[in-house]
Amino acid sequence: MKPMLKGLMLAGSLLAGGQAMAGDLLQWQNNSLTYLWGKNFTVNPQIQQTVTFEHADAWKYGDNFLFVDRIFYNGKEDGNVGPSTYYGEFSPRLSFGKIFDKDLSFGPIKDVLLAFTYEFG
Repeated sequence: MKPMLKGLMLAGSLLAGGQAMAGDLLQWQNNSLTYLWGKNFTVNPQIQQTVTFEHADAWKYGDNFLFVDRIFYNGKEDGNVGPSTYYGEFSPRLSFGKIFDKDLSFGPIKDVLLAFTYEFG
């Protein structure tokens, strides 16, 4: 069995497992795994395949979103990165309403958040 297919099967079985709850700290979480195939790209090799893992959750003091793309160039090489590359983002947010246990809503505003984004790849 090809290593990529083994990895997809393993990731799929991990995602299919139950959603773990860590007491009152983790409120909910959701994960997804996506495979895309495309052709006729004008940059990089013309045919590309992308496997994307996404995770979102809410916890006691805010929420998080993460995704990672693994991009394969169908056996061809990009001159800068070789036969494959990756890209991802991690975006946590802290909720002042949750941290201070206060209703901060006024007018159309429901909460005040401190948001960060880290991009990599």
